Amino acid sequence: MNSQSECDNVSSSSGNGSANNSLSRTEEPPLWNYVIKLEKQGVAGGTWKFKCKLYNERRQGSYSRVKAHLLGLKGHGITLCKKETTTEQLEMQRLEDEFEKKKSESRLREVPLACESEIESDLKKRMSCFSPIIIVRLYDNLREG
Repeated sequence: MNSQSECDNVSSSSGNGSANNSLSRTEEPPLWNYVIKLEKQGVAGGTWKFKCKLYNERRQGSYSRVKAHLLGLKGHGITLCKKETTTEQLEMQRLEDEFEKKKSESRLREVPLACESEIESDLKKRMSCFSPIIIVRLYDNLREG
């Protein structure tokens, strides 16, 4: 099968070397740096008791609540940080955006595409085990369906 070598050259990728952009599993979201983790709540999940380094208040929740507190996102069941400046909030938003972009890029993977000739040969192999009558009926069903 010399078409295999042709197929190896065809792939879908992000175009920017996704292996080099992979996000480390140990890399924490950036806004955890603006709070002090005090106590893990429960065995599963990411809920913590934490203290905001800017607001100096104790709160509880997962990273989504830390993010809501620091970025001023309403409707997440946590008070907004009243001590941060607009500049600090913009910097936090920039860090969060970069983290999310890196995280989404790390999910991209190269996926080899099947060559047309391979698909045709596989189909011919499978079709050879059917009688000509069955093949005609299958063909008719495909045209009507």
